[in-house]
Amino acid sequence: MRCILIDYSKAFDTINHEILFATLRMLTIPQLIIQWIMNFLTGRTQAVITEGTTSNWLPISRNIVQGSGLGSMLFVVYAMDLKPTSEHKRIIKYADDTTLLVAEKSSVDVTTEFGHLKLWSRHNKVTINKDKTVEIIFRRPKSRHFLTPEPLPCINQVDEVKLLGVYLTNTFASTAHVNHLLTIGNQRLFLLSQLKNRGLAHDSLHIVYQAIIQSKLTYALPAFAGQLTAMDITRFDALARKAKCRGLAKTIPSMLEIIEDHDESLFKRMQDSSHCLHHLLPPIRPNTLGRLRSRGHPYTLPQMNFKQHKLSFPTRCLCNHM
Repeated sequence: MRCILIDYSKAFDTINHEILFATLRMLTIPQLIIQWIMNFLTGRTQAVITEGTTSNWLPISRNIVQGSGLGSMLFVVYAMDLKPTSEHKRIIKYADDTTLLVAEKSSVDVTTEFGHLKLWSRHNKVTINKDKTVEIIFRRPKSRHFLTPEPLPCINQVDEVKLLGVYLTNTFASTAHVNHLLTIGNQRLFLLSQLKNRGLAHDSLHIVYQAIIQSKLTYALPAFAGQLTAMDITRFDALARKAKCRGLAKTIPSMLEIIEDHDESLFKRMQDSSHCLHHLLPPIRPNTLGRLRSRGHPYTLPQMNFKQHKLSFPTRCLCNHM
């Protein structure tokens, strides 16, 4: 699977208002809401102040105000017509993070698909930053006859990428992400020790530990928990024990307990048909006999031919809740 992570140069700052407003008018949004959004974005001016001198104020004809409540949603609307040319491709979009997935066996090659994406970008007046756009090729960990395909022109091929805060490798190994998390965790233990030396109460230290360390360790946990090795689990537990021994936190559940809790919570939520991950669940199993033993879910168990599939979040939860 070839994966291209697209980086747009100043994505939020280069959104064309005319194109955005035309797209908004195509949606079933009340006219008053559209006018309110247009009023929010237009009529803005900017100037530069240097050494006490202010330049002329000029109107802003592009930009969707990065950091605003509307910014990310408006970018999603702007890119709503960006779609792959083949059913064997996927374009995954999260705000301005765009990821192109091209299967090994596909009717359209990656060069053509990437060309289609560049054409859309040019038509919609956004610029792909080729220096930061990279490609990673996902493959089986122990493939004997793997041949790396030729890279796209001006696009670097890498073995490790960071996507939405999670480090991914070409074989889905967890080591890079675990090392990153533990490095941050140990750095923040030092910060907690400084707060303790300044007299912060034990209960308050535990709250800070949960806020700046445990929340970091559990971010997107179901996405990579299946790839964690026994050594990874041991290293996470060692960090928690270190925090407790130094008086920086109270008793903390084991990593396996935390994983189970997060898996169960997300699995329960995704069974709601309105949840964004609901489409990952298999069809509901017909119970025509009426005497089968009850299970933790009504879904058909998928066929699992590969270890990576079995370790993925939906399949892992389906098997654990039998």
